[in-house]
Amino acid sequence: MADAKLIKECQVSITNETGSGAKLLATLEKAGLNMKGVVGYQLGQDQASMHVLVEDYGKACEAIRNAGYSCETVDVALVEVEDRLGAVAEVLGRLAKAGIPVEHCYATAGTGGRSLLALRTKDNVKAMMALR
Repeated sequence: MADAKLIKECQVSITNETGSGAKLLATLEKAGLNMKGVVGYQLGQDQASMHVLVEDYGKACEAIRNAGYSCETVDVALVEVEDRLGAVAEVLGRLAKAGIPVEHCYATAGTGGRSLLALRTKDNVKAMMALR
């Protein structure tokens, strides 16, 4: 059904103020790192979190830490799906049918008819097996 692989995602704590996300992403740009995907959200009045997918997560976390941010890496399943109506719903449906809870997910815009879906589940290895 889908091409899936286990990768690392950088999770970064930032302040919840105008421009914080832009500053973080400029750090990655200066380090020469191209993002595969990103999602950000507010955690409270003063804090926010950004999850970033890059090819070289080690270099990314080093650049992020050197800029004064905290950076943790977590495993996520990166799933390449057809860029079409209902494709992400099908992936989530397969995981639900296999009894695998999803902790968070986000998708990127597609190119060449393909899109990327990042998934963190209670069991990423089991999730990848369910999607093959």
